[in-house]
Amino acid sequence: MLTRLVLLFVFCAVVPAAEAQYGIPLNCDVPQHNGDCALYGISLIQLLANPAKFDGEHVRVTGYIHFESDNDAIYLHREDAEHHLRKNGLWVALAPGQTLEDCQDAYVLLEGVYQARTAGRASLWSGTITRITRCVKVP
Repeated sequence: MLTRLVLLFVFCAVVPAAEAQYGIPLNCDVPQHNGDCALYGISLIQLLANPAKFDGEHVRVTGYIHFESDNDAIYLHREDAEHHLRKNGLWVALAPGQTLEDCQDAYVLLEGVYQARTAGRASLWSGTITRITRCVKVP
């Protein structure tokens, strides 16, 4: 038990120190030279729990994507889409002329810009991912 407490203490002390020492934000997959982050690789749960932290940031998330008239969104799970649990998902705003048919009804890795204050049609979702640059199916 004491060993676990010591390991927990060391972990809690080292992780913030690493961020401060190297100037790289936590969960940053693509750091920039000025200390900013070009792309955060985070879970949908982190994004849903901390919307203000990632508002306006480029993010990479994994989830279940479904496109339907007025219901284009990425969800935590397929069942969330099937049961219309929209607060467990993010609206996906495609640019005019952009299509992601290869990603329809699949678990995907999605990259784009997160907007916490824009929640899709009738503000039903927990934010929006816009300016999508990547959508690939995950095995």
